[in-house]
Formats: sequence, structure tokens, C-alpha cells
Amino acid sequence: MYSRRTLVASGLALLGAGCSSLPFGDSRDEQDLCEYEAVAEPFDPVTDLPPTYNRFQRTLAHRASRHGSTTASYGPRPLKQASYVEFDDSYHYVELANSYTAELPALVLSVTWNPRQTPSPNATVLSFPDLPKSDQVALRSTVYGGLYKPQVHPETILDFSASPVPYPDGTAESTFVDEGELWVRWEGRAYQVTAHRTTAMEKLVHEYTAERVAESAESFRELISDRHIIRIESPTPEEQAILDAAVTDGYHETTQSPSRAWHRLLERLRETAFPEAHYTWYIDYDGEWYTLSLSSDESCTN
Repeated sequence: MYSRRTLVASGLALLGAGCSSLPFGDSRDEQDLCEYEAVAEPFDPVTDLPPTYNRFQRTLAHRASRHGSTTASYGPRPLKQASYVEFDDSYHYVELANSYTAELPALVLSVTWNPRQTPSPNATVLSFPDLPKSDQVALRSTVYGGLYKPQVHPETILDFSASPVPYPDGTAESTFVDEGELWVRWEGRAYQVTAHRTTAMEKLVHEYTAERVAESAESFRELISDRHIIRIESPTPEEQAILDAAVTDGYHETTQSPSRAWHRLLERLRETAFPEAHYTWYIDYDGEWYTLSLSSDESCTN
């Protein structure tokens, strides 16, 4: 019953003016047709519901789970508005509680790299693993273009020039401050780092809270069943045809007037999507659990 699948989900068109029934004998351009889709995939909350965060996002979510709350001050909002996270064999509900602007300590850094540059014989050269944690985080943020972005080193050139980088806990332990200019060897590359001065900068800080909601995989499934699983009971024959097609090869319909069955199915689900689910619902249909994704390419009235 349970397997991880990649969902095909697209935006839901606004339900407003658009397609309408045509008088007999009239024709409609192809671009005016109403198109409807439905895709259903087997669903197991344990494997399919926790987001596929990168390791820095997971560290942040786990820190919130361990302490009940945490803050993030590097880059844009790092985690979803709300998500379920597995940590220490239990499950936690992690939610964005607040975002605010704060003044944080910072270093004005220049970080450069190109494939041809090498340290001079008398240069100070450090190894990335030997840097203090605060410098590691600062360098990751500059090299990756943000701490929570994909962890990819530049392929051609990096020129991060005299820009502030936040040090939320202060710069007292920074090696960069003491040396001024040095080189850091990191995964086969030599980055030239120059610390120009300490400063302060305004950053958007995101505060997350976490609550343990389940002690095991089985109790987590029970929780999701109670909170988010929608039981499709007594569907009409037309709704059943849509669901049966969605479960097998996917449902697709092109019409010259709105699909009443598709819209009735949507009305069963409209207010129950999980935050940031992107028009995907978790359903119990014929005794099996699925993710159901509905989409419409045209704004067709019911």
C-alpha cells in the first residue's frame, strides 16, 4: 500500500468567469476549452509527508524539535510554513511562528575563487574543517549563495565582494577577524577570504516552534488519519469514474463546458488541504490511502 512517489501537481485555476455552455452549432477555439486533470498516488505519511529538506534545513527543524523553538537568520524563509518532521524516532509539527527584522552582528567579507588562483608561498592557509563553527556557516552561506540553498560549489568563478555576512552569536570566535586576509582549502578548492571590518546589519529572522505529536510511525499514521485523511464516501458514478482513472493512469478531460463532476469532487476537498500542499489532498478511497492532485487549466465556472 505504501510507497514514495513523485507527485504531478499544478496550480488550480480560479473559479470564475470562463467557459460556458455553447449554443448548438457554435464552435469554440481550442484555447477556450476547459481542461481538467486528477492524479492519485499511494500515500504513506511516514515516508511521503515529511519534506525532503537538505541537511541544513533538517538541522534547523531538528533543533526546533529538540528545544521547542529556534530561529534562523540566513537567507529567505528556510522551512515550509508548516511541516511534520521525524526526529529521534518521533514526529514533530514544526511551524513558522513569527518573522521579524533584527539588527545582528556581521563581518564585511570578500570571498573569491577561480580555477587558476593559488595561495602565495607566505599566505595563511587554513582547512575548512578547522574553522570555528561561525566561520564555517559564514563561508557556506557566501559560497552556496545562501545557507539553505543547494550545496553546490561554483564551477567558473566566485566574486563575493565586501558584503556583510551575519554572525548572529557575535564575531568573537571568528578566525577571519584575527587574520584579515587568508585562504581556506575546502573540497579541493582554495578560497581567498578577506575580513574588512565588523559591522551590524538588519536581517529578517524567522522563528519556528515545534510540538511532538507522535511517538512512533504507527501513531503518526493514526494522527494523520484523524487530522488530514478525507474519506470519499458515496461518490456519484461520475466522481467515481474520475477517481478510478486518477488512481490508474491519471484522469484528463477536455470539455467545452464546465465539468460538474470534477467541480463537485473539488468541493468535497476545498477547505481541507494541508498548508502548502499545492492543491494536493490526502484521501481514503475504497480502503486505500492516496494523495489526490486536482488541476484545471482554464477558469471554468461550475
